[in-house]
Amino acid sequence: MIGVRHDAAIRRARRRKRLAAAIVLALAVSTVSCSSEQPQPSVLLFVYDTVRHDATAPYGAPTEVTPTLDRLGREGLVYDNAYAHAPWTLPSHVSLFSGLLPSQHGTGVRSLRAADELEMLAEAMSAAGYQTRAISENPWVGPEFNVTQGFERFELLPQGTSLREFEAALDAALADRDPKRPMFLFVNVMDAHGPYQPHSKGRFVAPATTPADVAAALKTLKKAFCSRGDDIAKWRPLWWQMYLSGVRDADDKLGAAWRRLESPDRRVVTVATSDHGQAFGEHHLTSHMFSIREPLIRVPLIVHGLGVRPTRIADAVGSINVRRSILDWAKASASQGEEVPPLPEAAGAPGSAPVVSEYFDTASGEIAEQSMLLRLLGMMRDQCTAEDRVEGDMRAVVRHPHKLISYTRYPTELFDLDTDPGELHDLAAKRPELARELAAILDAASSAAVDASQAADPSSETLERLRALGYGPSDGAGGEAPAPP
Repeated sequence: MIGVRHDAAIRRARRRKRLAAAIVLALAVSTVSCSSEQPQPSVLLFVYDTVRHDATAPYGAPTEVTPTLDRLGREGLVYDNAYAHAPWTLPSHVSLFSGLLPSQHGTGVRSLRAADELEMLAEAMSAAGYQTRAISENPWVGPEFNVTQGFERFELLPQGTSLREFEAALDAALADRDPKRPMFLFVNVMDAHGPYQPHSKGRFVAPATTPADVAAALKTLKKAFCSRGDDIAKWRPLWWQMYLSGVRDADDKLGAAWRRLESPDRRVVTVATSDHGQAFGEHHLTSHMFSIREPLIRVPLIVHGLGVRPTRIADAVGSINVRRSILDWAKASASQGEEVPPLPEAAGAPGSAPVVSEYFDTASGEIAEQSMLLRLLGMMRDQCTAEDRVEGDMRAVVRHPHKLISYTRYPTELFDLDTDPGELHDLAAKRPELARELAAILDAASSAAVDASQAADPSSETLERLRALGYGPSDGAGGEAPAPP
């Protein structure tokens, strides 16, 4: 992987060149194709916000939780060890769009706003002749944070958008679709994100659950971060039931988007994944911040429509590999992330590389000085101790089956995920050579970073939406975990 060039003039010239190429391609739509034999496919990139891998059917959840994803997995490629590059939305999506690690693109590390000079996925797709559309229910994935570059049409919907409202938004986004040009459609849905309520249809909440049970479970959840009380075990099943109900709602929206993008005249490649997972008490955590444990960064990843033999792939992969593959399918070029390998499309295929995930402690770091939102986030750690390992920066590298976590404030940890998927038995002292080898991979993954400028809090409206999602205290009494299950 290479870093982003710093010469702004060069970047602007390249962007003008890409835009000019897009105009030429739009005027010559009849010739747009991957080759003379095979047209460019339309691409659906669907993100289940806050969905961990084991909450979906291809990874062990009941089929009825994600029936659409289950079908796509049975007909396509299932990546058993897929990872987000960050445990929260903003830096994770910028990695997906830019092909860079958080430490390289700087978003959520040195700034809450993506740098202008980043070349986003939609920009490259537009330059390759694609119509680009996006629907997001997450305010982090919106124009205020500069992550929507390249989308001809972008709509930000509120959390809680019903399936019918979502379908209407899709229909509007695709109303002027040109059948002679391929479509790139990005979707982010928030149904699995907190705050949680019993599902209106009661899909997965036990029938015997009372409103008092729900109120007690949600009250406990607000205070559960780093907690070691018996209430965690008591209420975890209900948290999980409410969470799965939201996952099913998100899956219904995947089905709606997939059906609308289907076309008899053009192949559709669908990529369904998540931006991060969620903790349910593992390691005393109930959020998706301040950690890069498996429940927070291991995500589902399904690719459908390539015309290859359905299979499961064990190689560790990340969202920057997703971006590279989408560009390859589209025959699109990019000026950053050229060294990132594409997703393997067969079991045992060469070319996979270790995956790096990163969390930078913005809640007590440099940009927290400018952001009340980030300072409020730090309050949720008031009852944590050094044993919880939730302070400071942390980076992980996964070379399946081994995972190394490097901390700025705690000793390095090493795990064998095949024998210890819960990350309970640190092997760093027993296997120092392997620990040093993986640490060297982490060091090599760092390169020149984007000079992201500082950014203070977003607008009051966006800030209120983020606080409603759990980013900051809700009762005036301690911090509520951001997006608790």
